[in-house]
Amino acid sequence: QAAPALSPLAVPATAPPLTGMLPLLLAVARLQVPVAPDGSYRVLVDGQEWFTSGTGFFRHSGREHPLELQSRTSDGAEGATLHFAASGVRLRAQIQVRQDHAVFTQTFLDGANGTQGDPDGIVAAFPALRAAWPGTKGVLAYQGDMTGSGAQTGPWSQEQPAKVIGAGISGTGPLVVFGRDLQTSLVLSGFSNFMSHSQTFADGVLRYGVMGGVTSVPPGFQISTVLTLGRGVNEAMDSWGSLLLATYGKQREAYRQDLAMRTLGYSTDNGAFYYYQAEANKTYQQTMIDVKHYADAAGIPYRYVLLDSWWYFRGVEGGVKTWDARPDIFPGGLEAVLEGTQWPQQLHNRYWANDTTYAKQNGGKWDFLCNPGGNESKRHLCVPIDESFWVELFANKTRTGMFMYEQDWLDVEFDNSHPLVQNATLGRTWMRQMDAAARQSNVSIQMCMSHVRHILQSVEMPSVTNARASGDYHPGSGQWDVGTTSILARAVGIGPSKDNYWSVPTEPGTHYGPTTREPHAALHSAVSSLSAGPVAPSDAVGVSNVSLILRHCTADGTLLRPDRPATEIDGHFAFLAFGSGEGRPEGHVWTTEVSLSGRLFTYVLAVDLAKPFDLDLGCSRRGGGGGGGHRRR
Repeated sequence: QAAPALSPLAVPATAPPLTGMLPLLLAVARLQVPVAPDGSYRVLVDGQEWFTSGTGFFRHSGREHPLELQSRTSDGAEGATLHFAASGVRLRAQIQVRQDHAVFTQTFLDGANGTQGDPDGIVAAFPALRAAWPGTKGVLAYQGDMTGSGAQTGPWSQEQPAKVIGAGISGTGPLVVFGRDLQTSLVLSGFSNFMSHSQTFADGVLRYGVMGGVTSVPPGFQISTVLTLGRGVNEAMDSWGSLLLATYGKQREAYRQDLAMRTLGYSTDNGAFYYYQAEANKTYQQTMIDVKHYADAAGIPYRYVLLDSWWYFRGVEGGVKTWDARPDIFPGGLEAVLEGTQWPQQLHNRYWANDTTYAKQNGGKWDFLCNPGGNESKRHLCVPIDESFWVELFANKTRTGMFMYEQDWLDVEFDNSHPLVQNATLGRTWMRQMDAAARQSNVSIQMCMSHVRHILQSVEMPSVTNARASGDYHPGSGQWDVGTTSILARAVGIGPSKDNYWSVPTEPGTHYGPTTREPHAALHSAVSSLSAGPVAPSDAVGVSNVSLILRHCTADGTLLRPDRPATEIDGHFAFLAFGSGEGRPEGHVWTTEVSLSGRLFTYVLAVDLAKPFDLDLGCSRRGGGGGGGHRRR
């Protein structure tokens, strides 16, 4: 049965307002946020303190000014509204408590100027939360690039603040705070304006606010933080993600309609044999056609191709000058590759160079904001601010075969762009213009080298169907490990991409050197399938392990995939936080399921286990594991 084609989904024109965002419900006893007359607040779960409020502040002209309470209005069990003033700026802080979550919102009533400081700091702190629970809990802190691939897990207590919580532009991401028994958890993250939402963690206090590099905050600007109640790690993240997806109107399973999630592909990404290396004495155009001919002869049913960063024109400091095929690479253009292979194309792109031919300042048609020259600029790059630019760019490439746009180097463009770091709204505008144009051309988007803020922003971007979930592949590397990042990807409704892999141990003639080997091709293959994301081997012509590749798919290239991405069981995180114990594997144990013909099949992947582990298959279906049930060793 043919899988449905990717269809664009509607997206709200603006983020939904925090007030009245969801039906007001009486807060049940499990989650409460009482607010005292002096404006201090506590987070209670089942009547026990989890957090107390720390000190808030507003930063102006390089100094942190304490928030002075002007008024407090109680909404009973449903929250409170606090009005603060600091250095002449009025800030409204709202706490809204729902059945299973609480939303903390700060609003700059008149805006604010002179706010710029450390980009990894924040402008104003609300909420500010200090651990108040007795004993020790664990915390999983998503941070870093590639869907939070820098995630860390460790203990957290009043006496010993967690050492694994990140901060700033790269370090901000969802936190999962869980107990030893994995029965009750809280997830904390941004809830609006994700691109400018940041966290800091210092002296045991977790603070949220607008990222610190912003020079001024517009009047009425709001930023919100959410705290959700859940169970364990996997289930708690699913519940958190469901709230975000429902709020912004994105469907969790919609990404599975994408061609790259349904069919087998061929990759030329970093680590691939043909990454910046064509066949000897041949152009890339002929090389790709030769790959097609070999695949057909060997019975490998590739259905699309990923063309990485080697095919277009570059400008200043490696940025994109013109996103068109170089004639020495593809003499007949992208359309000749499409004609010769019949493969739709996933097209890679990076940051825009200061000399990009699309910018008006360089004789182009569109408005771009570019970094200044000289020593002020970390990197000379530009950001498009004209949606019509994206519309024409995507329309041109769909005519020559593009079905997916890969926006790589997201971290470099964001970190090094003065306009993006200094503006409270530009990052969201940049992302949503890209998404709107992609939907207009029926193109999907893969995010790569993304900060976690980009991943959260994807809930407002229906065209984003997947994101790279680990570092670049290199033969022999350990970048197969997507068991933790896949939890985040699934939560926000995108597929985790493991990247390409070699299906054989050695590939003669590789430019990576004669000693390059891939000793774990079967592991990379299994992870690719179990991820429920893209699957794209990257061998040279004539050397593929055909039988291994065919385990991914049916004869026509349709992928065999699980119902959800395989993820680390909860016990993995309990081991990292608390050490050895029942239900805590010393190593990696992933599980997923497949519903087929009325039966449920559980798949388990175990890697680098230090000793045997008893797995409870019943618990594994909800991300647990260990203790009772149907045990397997």
